[in-house]
Amino acid sequence: MARLMKSKVWAAREFAPGSEPSPGTIKKWVEEGVIAGRIIGRTTYVFDTEKAGVESHIAAAVSLLLRE
Repeated sequence: MARLMKSKVWAAREFAPGSEPSPGTIKKWVEEGVIAGRIIGRTTYVFDTEKAGVESHIAAAVSLLLRE
């Protein structure tokens, strides 16, 4: 099962140092469905199965396969 992580932590995991998108950009991606996540209050979270540049449904399927 996918877990939520803060967008800043997700960006640090997925992008090279100094290349991370801004928090506003990540929030926009979540709002537009580019990446799967949730906005709770003023904080943006991204599901830990998300991979930058990979469609959400593909990333989730790969994550599921790796867990089996």
